[in-house]
Amino acid sequence: MPIIGSKRHIFNSIIVIFVIDELLFIIMTDKRADNHPLVSVVVPVYGIERYIGACLESLIKQSWKNLQIIVVEDGSPDHCAAICDLYAGKDPRIKVIHKPNGGIVTARQAGLEAAEGEE
Repeated sequence: MPIIGSKRHIFNSIIVIFVIDELLFIIMTDKRADNHPLVSVVVPVYGIERYIGACLESLIKQSWKNLQIIVVEDGSPDHCAAICDLYAGKDPRIKVIHKPNGGIVTARQAGLEAAEGEE
């Protein structure tokens, strides 16, 4: 499983960006928060109904509980939208953004705009 990543310090936050098998994860943490800063994970979704359940289950089961999971459903033609909505109903940390298909760049941007970490 190829992992590509980068890390930046911007103001009082840390932004970590990495890709695992075509899924982009953007983690934003606010270093000024208490001992448990909020970590935002952006998951762009298109045409991965076979894998999105496992991806979200993995994120839900993380030991770090102060987690915001932003799922950007990018107009997928399969059942991704319904699957994402089911998971959002199970866990309040999951926020689903539904948008017309615009490609990976617009999906990532929508997730970044919804992230609650500081830039």
